[in-house]
Amino acid sequence: MSVLPVRQAQLEVPVQPAQTENNQVEKVNLEPSKSKPDQPSEIEKQQKPEHDVKKALQQLSETAHAFGRRYHFKMHEQTREYMVQIIDLETDKVINEVPPEKVLNLVAQIRELVGLLVNKHA
Repeated sequence: MSVLPVRQAQLEVPVQPAQTENNQVEKVNLEPSKSKPDQPSEIEKQQKPEHDVKKALQQLSETAHAFGRRYHFKMHEQTREYMVQIIDLETDKVINEVPPEKVLNLVAQIRELVGLLVNKHA
């Protein structure tokens, strides 16, 4: 999951121009300062979490294999949510699911019921 920073709103504030002793108008810069060149760009910020996730999944897989387990990532069809199955390598049986498939089935049914109620009243 990627979390991006919220951009600051640019406010337009009426400002009286500053005048010098010679009645010359000084320009006032109200725009937000540009990011420093050593800071990553927006594209780099978006690509880094993806790289971090891949690295974390690789480490998780290696650790799980040491304990005789493997992880299987699966998308629940009705809710379009991911679930993780923890599988024993010896028996090839599912030990645990996070979140449980039964919970995702319940969520899908509730969404369907809410949709039916909203459609009937609309």
